[in-house]
Amino acid sequence: MTEHIQSGLGLTALILAALSLKLMFRYYKLMGQNMAKQSQFANGADEERAIKNYKLARELMRRDEFQGAFNYLKAAEGFLTDSGLPNMTLLSSILAQQSICIFRAGIGRAPDRDSLATAERACNLAYLSQNDRTILDARFARACILNGIGASERAEEELLQCLNLSQAVFGQTSVQEGRILLNLGQVKQEQGNRQEALSLYRQAASILAARTGKHSQETKTAEAYQALLLKRLPPA
Repeated sequence: MTEHIQSGLGLTALILAALSLKLMFRYYKLMGQNMAKQSQFANGADEERAIKNYKLARELMRRDEFQGAFNYLKAAEGFLTDSGLPNMTLLSSILAQQSICIFRAGIGRAPDRDSLATAERACNLAYLSQNDRTILDARFARACILNGIGASERAEEELLQCLNLSQAVFGQTSVQEGRILLNLGQVKQEQGNRQEALSLYRQAASILAARTGKHSQETKTAEAYQALLLKRLPPA
C-alpha cells in the first residue's frame, strides 16, 4: 500500500515538474517576444527621429542655410547609428547631403577633402543598398563636389553616368535630369566649352520649368546661368 502511494506521489511530482518546465518555457518565450518588440519599437523610434532631422535639414538647404542643415544631418546620422543595424538607404542619403553642406559651408579644417570623403562614404553605402535612386543621389552629390573642387573631368564623367542612371530610373526630362544638365553645363563652362554649356543650360531651364514651375527657384537658377553666359559670349 505504502509503495503504491509513494509511486503515485512520484508520478504526480514528475507531472508537476513537467508542467512547471512547460510554463517556464512559455514565460521565457513570451518575455523574449516582448523584448524583441520593444527593440523593434526602439529602433523604429530612432529611425523616425533620423527622418525628421533629415527633412528639417533639406528644408534648410533649400534656403542655403548649410551649417544649420549640417547639424540636423549629424543628429540624424547619430540616431541611425544608435538604432543598431542602420537603414543603409537613409544613411547614404544623409551622408550625401552632409557632403554638400560641408563643402558649401566650409565646415572643418579641410572641407574639400572632408566633403569628398563623405560623398565617397555615401556612394559605398548606396551600392550596398542596391537602390538605384539612392545610388543616383549619392553619385550626383559626389559629382557636385568634384566640380566644386576643380576636378572637372572626373565631375563630367560622373555626371554623364548620373544622366544615364536618371533616364533609366525616372525616364526622360525628369527633375533629376534637369539638375544634372545644369551641373553639366557648369562643368562645360569651366572647361571653356561655352556654346555647349549654353545648350545644356537651355535644356535644364526648359525641363525644370516644366517640372518645377516657371517661377521656381531651380528654374530661375538655370535661367540666370544662361543669361550670364550669354553676356560673355561674343555677338553672333
